[in-house]
Amino acid sequence: MNNFQLEMVDLNNTAALQEVKDFLTKFSLKMDDVDHTVVIKDENHQIIATCSKLFNLIKCVGVDKEYRGYELANKLVTYYLNIINDEYDEAFIITKPEYNGLFQSMGFGSLFENDQIAFLTSRMDKVRDYQAYLSREVKAGINGVIVMNANPFTNGHLALVETAAKQVDNLYLIPVLENLSFFTYQERKVMIEQGVQDLVNVKVLNGCPYIISKSVFPSYFLKSSEAVIQAQTQLDANLFVKLFKDPLKVKKRFLGSEPISHTTDVYNQTLTTILEKNNIEVVIIPRVEFNHQPISASEVRASLVKGDWNLIEKITPLTTVQFLKELDLTPRLKANLDKIYKDN
Repeated sequence: MNNFQLEMVDLNNTAALQEVKDFLTKFSLKMDDVDHTVVIKDENHQIIATCSKLFNLIKCVGVDKEYRGYELANKLVTYYLNIINDEYDEAFIITKPEYNGLFQSMGFGSLFENDQIAFLTSRMDKVRDYQAYLSREVKAGINGVIVMNANPFTNGHLALVETAAKQVDNLYLIPVLENLSFFTYQERKVMIEQGVQDLVNVKVLNGCPYIISKSVFPSYFLKSSEAVIQAQTQLDANLFVKLFKDPLKVKKRFLGSEPISHTTDVYNQTLTTILEKNNIEVVIIPRVEFNHQPISASEVRASLVKGDWNLIEKITPLTTVQFLKELDLTPRLKANLDKIYKDN
């Protein structure tokens, strides 16, 4: 096995990238949304194995059937685990169901599997710890959940929360756990907490990497085909059912209507189908408008670039305005234009 050396693929090299894509067709795998790829080649410089990653997600693993006895998949995954562990405390794998057992034998735990994909984590202990945390926070009654990015928290988010809170005994808000948006996870969580502090039956919980993350659901953040969006939403929805339904005793999940983003509209439709099959009612609440347009977090970020505090004060709660004015956003506004205009 030591004779098989890994080679990093230049993702800007069209020919090299196409070679990997052609190899993956043997396994009915499509290469999309990756930030790093390696291959192993034989003595004739033909690819016999490959693997890629996106952030802390290991994906696109393929090994030629003639080399299945050489533990090449193990070699590839171990290589990426060493990289991922330098930055993250958990790694994920998306693979075909028939490889589920292979990766479980390497220490991964299965979070979800259907006839198309298997989704595994390197830290099942973290999953159990998070579910135990949810169980400690839950209260008796009719419980509802809102998952939100709040990048930043706007009057639209506040109206959604206020409307939902009237329909349940307890409403749990779960911030998306990503530090790849314009505002960090901690900043967004604080803005949510400050914005809903007067609502007595609303509780902001800690986020987790298992819902609407760039690992589980990159199409929420990256443009993809509708089929890919649906497939990833099915994964996201099923993970929500598995991880949240019982610990939080969830009866309702609230969503904002989506008149603008096609990706989010498809997400809402697919989520509704799966959750309602699992006895979780989905309630879609109309978006609040300002000047005949739905209030959006991206509009707030764009207004920050222009210094239009007059508009910001009209479409965000006072708590958000005060929080934003306390931040030194000048360096961020200059360096992160993509995160201002392209993020959700």
